[in-house]
Amino acid sequence: MSALRSEFEAHADAETAEGMEKYMRDQFRFLGIKKPLRARLLLPYVKEFRALPEEEWPQVAKQIWDLPRREYQYAAMELCAKKLKSYLPGHLELFEYMIQD
Repeated sequence: MSALRSEFEAHADAETAEGMEKYMRDQFRFLGIKKPLRARLLLPYVKEFRALPEEEWPQVAKQIWDLPRREYQYAAMELCAKKLKSYLPGHLELFEYMIQD
């Protein structure tokens, strides 16, 4: 998923990021990638994420979540949503982590 980070950073827009940060009252740092573009950039990684074994995908989602900009947290949530039918009780720890972070 390091390619995802490179892809997102290549499409960063400082001016848009500034507006996003102000809108969120400076609670989060942004790359400046709006949702439609973020969805297109994330699309190639969805298949890769879906193919991950059940015991591995929460760790990958957490690694993406922990990256330093808000778009990565959005991406982690969107990828987890693609695994909706395969949630197990053990995955609750990941979601608690995301909620409390």
